[in-house]
Amino acid sequence: RHPVSREVSSAQATMFLFLVGAAVGVGVGAQPLEEHHLGVEDAVVQRSNVSLRPDLHGLQERAGYRNLLRHSNQASVTFERSIREMKDFLKFYNLDIGAGYLSRDCTTEVGIYAKGLRNQEKWALQLLDSNDLFPSSGILDLNVFHFPGSMDECLRDSANLTGRYWMLTTTGPQLNPVLGLGFTRVGRCFPSSCSEADVLLATNLYLDYVTNTTNIYHGHVLNEHVRNEKIDLTSADIVMIVVIALLGTIVVIATVIDVLVTVMEVTYFKTNMLFFWQGFSLYNNTVKLFNTDVNPNDSSNMSCLNGIRAISISWVVLGHTLFEWTIPGLVSKNGYMLKNLRELSDDDGPLSAVALTAVWNGLFSVDTFFLMGATLVAFHTLKEMDKNRNKPPGKWAMFWVVFYLHRYIRLTAVYSITLGLHTTLLKYLAYGPTSFLVTKQVENCQQSWWLNLLYINNFYKEVGKDAMCMGWTWYMALDMQFFIITPFLLYALWKNFRIGLAICTALLAATTATVFSLTWTDENQFFHGEFDFYIKPWNRFQPYVIGLVLGCILYRNRDVKKIKISLFTNMLLWIVSALLACSVIYGITKYNIVKDINVTIPNSPTAPSTPERAFFNGLAKLAWSFPLCWVILACVKGRGGVVNSFLSWGFWIPLARLSYCIYLVQYTVIFWFNSQLEHSVVYNNALFVYTAIGNFAMCCAVALVLVLLFEAPCLHLEKLAFGYAGIGRLPSARKGKDEKM
Repeated sequence: RHPVSREVSSAQATMFLFLVGAAVGVGVGAQPLEEHHLGVEDAVVQRSNVSLRPDLHGLQERAGYRNLLRHSNQASVTFERSIREMKDFLKFYNLDIGAGYLSRDCTTEVGIYAKGLRNQEKWALQLLDSNDLFPSSGILDLNVFHFPGSMDECLRDSANLTGRYWMLTTTGPQLNPVLGLGFTRVGRCFPSSCSEADVLLATNLYLDYVTNTTNIYHGHVLNEHVRNEKIDLTSADIVMIVVIALLGTIVVIATVIDVLVTVMEVTYFKTNMLFFWQGFSLYNNTVKLFNTDVNPNDSSNMSCLNGIRAISISWVVLGHTLFEWTIPGLVSKNGYMLKNLRELSDDDGPLSAVALTAVWNGLFSVDTFFLMGATLVAFHTLKEMDKNRNKPPGKWAMFWVVFYLHRYIRLTAVYSITLGLHTTLLKYLAYGPTSFLVTKQVENCQQSWWLNLLYINNFYKEVGKDAMCMGWTWYMALDMQFFIITPFLLYALWKNFRIGLAICTALLAATTATVFSLTWTDENQFFHGEFDFYIKPWNRFQPYVIGLVLGCILYRNRDVKKIKISLFTNMLLWIVSALLACSVIYGITKYNIVKDINVTIPNSPTAPSTPERAFFNGLAKLAWSFPLCWVILACVKGRGGVVNSFLSWGFWIPLARLSYCIYLVQYTVIFWFNSQLEHSVVYNNALFVYTAIGNFAMCCAVALVLVLLFEAPCLHLEKLAFGYAGIGRLPSARKGKDEKM
């Protein structure tokens, strides 16, 4: 297509022959439109109604990937054709296949680009080189989906013509599962004047050519980038910036006053107002955040929960990182771009390690939070209820109003800031090759952020929404929903423990039976359930109810320093608890979802039976909760030994205080990091661990900013409001390290 017709430097000739000769000489990118006989005018009209996003049918994608894996194992004709067509699609480097139907500016720049290639100009070869033009090694390892090219090379400055980077995917029938499942990530560099309509037209025509079909395979734009791109500020963005600036100004002023008075001991400030400013101070809140002076033997502070909370939040980040690294990430279309997908499904592959079961089956980490939260709520609320025992009804009414109001403010203050950031300013961080991972979060939040503030976002489908804002925050919705009914259960436990225990037992039995029956009657419910099942209250209530009972038991025995049991009984309880917890985690090792997606497909040979699924979903959370209850009870009541010393270690305290904000941002951090990857990678366990540690460190850093700039100041503002309203105590100030003012 572009013959070398004159003398050039050896380096330039080598580059030209390698890129242009190999790619274009066997390609069709410059073929005239009339050679395809596709009925272009009809195709353009039909494709105008094609969605720009692939449909997400999880079961369909899982089944399609299973079929592709089977075809690759057998080296079938279907696999051979799929690879050949994908290989041909990678030769799509220019839009001139759509000549006559492209926009005017695009047509002009496409011509300039073609001329630059014929003349072997460096800027044109650079645009060409930024595309992945050939499949690399590992095709039998299913290195067939991800070809991001080089966004940086595409967007380099040029005096002749600048490129625009497009991340494309394809969908269609599973006659070609590589092009049809929506798993492809193909980065293309085209002239910057070409619009999305131009790109989609040419992409669809090219798909028709390489598949020898008409209008059944379609391209979709996932994201695009141009050099020095600008994103216009919206009114919502401006409001968010003003809120941040206002809070930031207060924090800066408060920090200056706090440091001048408590550190530099400047005397001309009125110290009687220090209590007002100190709660907003970065210095004061940092000191409080990293203060580890707690007594591990004081049962009232339950210091062992710090270790459990810190370990659990790291478990959450670890598990979510693994899911995005492996087959579930591919199927959800959010994961990393990988080269060795086939190896991940091998029986001797890196995901076959039994130890990884504790990571991919680590969904009990969230149940741990439910149980711990309920335990603390019960313990401290019962103490306050005792103080109000003989108070008039008006006092009780105010008590419960404050009970709900404080909880809503406590959860919502920093949550609303995070929601606001996701709805507005997060889009300014969407600049990587797969930036759609970030912009998708923004779009989801713009659609349904208000559901999160009402804590009903786990019912997003029931209210007619397509997606959930910050999809992982279903946990907060459930926590608030459980909290709403908590006073009724606590009141029963407080008035008559036996009656309250009977009510809680009945609720446990009801939720267990519900989960069991729903799993038994729905073949699509894998272990823990599909997402819509996974996030519903009846699937998560068991640990919370057990936590309420545990908190009541701890409060009723608050004066007991040590449980009176024999050493043999103590050791037996620890051993039984450890075995029960390990059986829940490792008992389903053979159903490795990150290695074999077939286990989630009904009637698959490797899928669990209906009784296995039903009994696991119905009983697993109970089996996890009881050992956890023993760990907490033993540690608080003097039978924890070295376990209590470890869990009460001061190192855990700052992480425990950051855990809520870490949870709020953890998936955003993971998606952002994924979006920055310039090239597909080969998975191995060492790289996964390295990535998980980096993700957790980044989550901690972002959470620290949220705590110091937003959470701590907002909670201090609540204390001031309650104090001045006469329904709480005003906060006290500290001068120096220990002296109260």
